[in-house]
Amino acid sequence: MDQIKEDKPASKDFLTNLWEGNFGLAITYWVYGVLGGIVWGVGISALNPEQGSDLTKIVLLLLAAYYFVAYVGIWQGANKYTGSKVWAILAKFAVVVSVVPVAIHFVKWLIGRLPLEPSGPKYFCECNRVGVTFSF
Repeated sequence: MDQIKEDKPASKDFLTNLWEGNFGLAITYWVYGVLGGIVWGVGISALNPEQGSDLTKIVLLLLAAYYFVAYVGIWQGANKYTGSKVWAILAKFAVVVSVVPVAIHFVKWLIGRLPLEPSGPKYFCECNRVGVTFSF
């Protein structure tokens, strides 16, 4: 019977190992998910960037990229977890509970930036039995 060869964390670069969940569920969740979030929070508080500034935009972009990789790693670590399934399910639930509100907020922000009225020319064309009517 063939055995599945597991990737060792040392055989790949750090980001690949994190992305693939090769550090294990506990390390990925607690160190890169929870502790990483605390470090980001303290760092952002220390910077105290002005809302809307370029620094704020860069920091938020970096934070989003970090959490994207960390959450994928947690999910992958949960897929590879061989212990009690309850921990894998809870880890995935925590990822969903963290991502859904951010996704909803992002969609609301995106919708708010859309123009309410079409920006093209305003005209109307109606075809009926009498003929064609154009309004400009």
